[in-house]
Amino acid sequence: MTWQQHSEDTPMPRHRRSRLAPLGSGEKLNRVRWWINLVFIIAALAGMVLWFAPGSRQVATYLLIGAVVLKFIEATLRILKL
Repeated sequence: MTWQQHSEDTPMPRHRRSRLAPLGSGEKLNRVRWWINLVFIIAALAGMVLWFAPGSRQVATYLLIGAVVLKFIEATLRILKL
């Protein structure tokens, strides 16, 4: 039997069952993670632009550090499934 075949006689492995949760179960968390990712991308891009602009390295450094902190928060939410 290949990994694509599945019959009613063979139970689905536990690690795959968790992905079949009802649609509304983690929707709020996914929306929060999506917004955190969006802010991270915008902050990272702005930090990169400021990094190469003359005279604004300190602001870019703080902005990039803040973006990394946001990414750590998002990754923690994803891993812990809070």
